[in-house]
Amino acid sequence: MDKTPRHIPERLWQVVRYDELKAQGGSIYFDVDDFEAIIDYYIFSFDHEKALEITEYACTLHLHTPSLLLRKAQLLAGVKKEQKALELLEQVEKMEPG
Repeated sequence: MDKTPRHIPERLWQVVRYDELKAQGGSIYFDVDDFEAIIDYYIFSFDHEKALEITEYACTLHLHTPSLLLRKAQLLAGVKKEQKALELLEQVEKMEPG
């Protein structure tokens, strides 16, 4: 019988691969969509600290990507760093006005 709580999604291949590479100390690269899947997995698993860590890393690889910056702002707001979250939202607004 599966003892995994229903709110935790099934581990995606991207999550498995990310964790393997991280454990090996290897170079980690995913495209934006794959990073978003990994981040979402950790958000839905209620591991917001890991989701934020991965988001910050993804932002260093994919500079100025609005979807990653928005996720980072959301996670920062969730850990009571509202000022930094607002700064990121302003940055995204300048990138994509309207």
